[in-house]
Amino acid sequence: MSERMKRDWWIPGAIALIGAGIAFGFLSHSNRVDEGQDPSLLADVAATGLALVVLPILGLLLRRAHPGWTFWMVLPAILVSLSPLLWLGDAVRDHGALMLLIPAAGIVTLIGALTNLAHASVAEGAQPSTAT
Repeated sequence: MSERMKRDWWIPGAIALIGAGIAFGFLSHSNRVDEGQDPSLLADVAATGLALVVLPILGLLLRRAHPGWTFWMVLPAILVSLSPLLWLGDAVRDHGALMLLIPAAGIVTLIGALTNLAHASVAEGAQPSTAT
C-alpha cells in the first residue's frame, strides 16, 4: 500500500459526509416547504452547510498542515452523521438500509481524523529539537 493511501484512506468517508450535508440542507428546506412554511433556501442551506459542508472541506484542506484543526472541523459533521444510530429502527424502516451508510461514513471519518492526528503527533515528537 502506498504511503499516500495509508495516510488518506479516510478521505472518501469525509467526502460522503459533505455530500450528506448538502443533501440535508436541501431536504430540510423541502420538508419546511411541505409543512407550509416559506423559508429561504439560502438560509436553510447556509445553516446546515456551515457545520456539515464548509468546516469539513476546510478540515480536509488543512489535514496535513494542521491535523488538530482537521479533527475539530470535521467533528460537527461526524456527530450529525451518528444521529441515525439513535433511531436506527425507524431510520431503516422509513429510509431503507442505505441510511446505515451515513453513520458508517461518520465512524470511518472519525477514526481517520483521529489516526491522522495521532500520526502527526508522533511525527512531531520524533523530530529533533532545533532550539538551542
